[in-house]
Amino acid sequence: MTKKNIKKRLFFSLVFFVLTMFFFIFLELFLRLIGYGFDTRIFVKPKYIDEIYIENISFINKYNPKENWISGDLSQMLIRNVFEAEKSENTLRGFVIGGSSAQGFPYESNQSFSKITELALKQSGKYENVEILNLGATAMSSYYIKDVAKKVLKYRPDFIVIYGGHNEYYGTISYTTGGNYYTKNLYLLLKESRIFQLIFSLIDSNNTNASNDRGTLMTEQFNNKKVFKDGAVDKKVAQDFIRNIDEVVSMYSAKDIPVIIVEPVSNLYDMPPFSGENDEQFEEFIKRYHDVILENDREKLQEIYNERLTDSRYNTNANIKYLDALCKTLLDGKPSLDSFIEAKDFDGIPFRARSELVNALKDYCMEKSRECSNLFFIPFSDYLISNYGEDIFGNDIFIDHLHFNQRGQRILSKAIAEKLAEIFHFDETQIKRINDFYSNDKKIDSAIYYLPAYKVAVDWSLKNLLENPPYSNMLIKYKIDEENIYTPENEIDKEMQKLMQDTIENYNKKEVNTLWIANHYIKNNDPVTAKDYINSGIFVFPGSFLSYYAAARYYRMVDNDFDRAKGAYINAYLLSEKLSPIYDEMKEYFISENQSQMIDELDQKYGPPKKWSQEVK
Repeated sequence: MTKKNIKKRLFFSLVFFVLTMFFFIFLELFLRLIGYGFDTRIFVKPKYIDEIYIENISFINKYNPKENWISGDLSQMLIRNVFEAEKSENTLRGFVIGGSSAQGFPYESNQSFSKITELALKQSGKYENVEILNLGATAMSSYYIKDVAKKVLKYRPDFIVIYGGHNEYYGTISYTTGGNYYTKNLYLLLKESRIFQLIFSLIDSNNTNASNDRGTLMTEQFNNKKVFKDGAVDKKVAQDFIRNIDEVVSMYSAKDIPVIIVEPVSNLYDMPPFSGENDEQFEEFIKRYHDVILENDREKLQEIYNERLTDSRYNTNANIKYLDALCKTLLDGKPSLDSFIEAKDFDGIPFRARSELVNALKDYCMEKSRECSNLFFIPFSDYLISNYGEDIFGNDIFIDHLHFNQRGQRILSKAIAEKLAEIFHFDETQIKRINDFYSNDKKIDSAIYYLPAYKVAVDWSLKNLLENPPYSNMLIKYKIDEENIYTPENEIDKEMQKLMQDTIENYNKKEVNTLWIANHYIKNNDPVTAKDYINSGIFVFPGSFLSYYAAARYYRMVDNDFDRAKGAYINAYLLSEKLSPIYDEMKEYFISENQSQMIDELDQKYGPPKKWSQEVK
């Protein structure tokens, strides 16, 4: 081949490469221009409010293989995180990152440990403003934690809190989703692109069952995949988890930002395994063994335990291991903690972090903290034992297999607040104020607006969880401790249940509709309770236009407070991106109050409202 031909071929190859690159760049820009796909930014400024950031909750689609996991109007209605775009000097800002336990499930995120911690630190008086933004999300693994930790650096965090480890087998990017460490990270990188979002959605549409009735997300994650205890697999899962955590610690160490890692804990005493190896073979013995334990006759307990010891095949079955632990507890008169941990580790559906991972995390934090002054570890199991005793690992603080009830939320919050007080050098007076806050459950209830409607929502979430696999398939059923779920008030308001059921029938949604509930109390001459629900809406979802729309109506019709009603109407209107139903009602109100110039000012600044096919009720 002549030099001329070689040059010509190289030239055409270069031109082809450049044209190809331009094509993909053009396609990427085109897809963004027409609004295809989802925005992967965690926070965005509202279109018409430049002073704040709000959570872009559709960013979570990046981490789920299902197309448009969160989409549509939901993205404007359930915004839990809002903060000032310009961070003031005397502001302490932190982010909580992890899975559903970090999120606060089954409670709203702003009624769980992250917000409780924020309120406690505010109580101290050390800072003018404290912001703890909750970025926990259901089913998210350490790949999510690493990716989100990197993204929040631009928002000037003073610290981050990581609570994770339970989703490394069944998370949306985890052991059971396939691929290795590198391909999983590549997958996340590619999903930043709208082109690859399109490709992945096409792949997903070809492989997704036509039925939309998938039950709970936990059911979908599980999907009948069992991962029985395997030393090699468990070690690899733990290693990949530590690699992700280490990248976060190193990233934050370079900027000297504290990283607080909380040891993941789970319900051991009251939570039987989801599945045991060879359950079908041992089912008759498991049921008989369980019946003897329920009978609690010491002689029969010893007899069946001795029988169980004669068959070595039982040694790897999680259900039998769990019954062993119960039996030992009854025979010895004290909980056999190690035996319960062993039963949890043998669970063939490991939604609870196995000891291999937990111990790897402990070892890593101990070693890494020697070289990284920004790493702080909370050995939460030791914290619980030293403060509450070994019998704490049950329904006293858990609402299911690993999520905390309200008592557990407050204990975890206190542990984190104590660590933050240590890191940021709170004085004795400030620490005393924090402790005073935690000493009063009713004060915390009031501060987080933990009202009856939210308790009903928790009850429904939990029942939905228990009615679906893997809970519904358990050989030994999980027993809810009704007295501890709703701590400190231990009962559900039956009248509120009926009211919430009416809400579902009217709105076809299971979220707490504060506007509808407030209207109910206004009609029944109870404006105080109505106002509690109005305030709760803004507290729980401060970025939702519906929260402010409800407040505007309340201030207008009940308080007759024009200034507050005006502010709430404008917030609702702008956060909704100028929906016409809100505009029309606001305009009518302003005119009735002889303030029509305010509408003219809004029109001049923001333009006319946009139509919405769905009315705001």
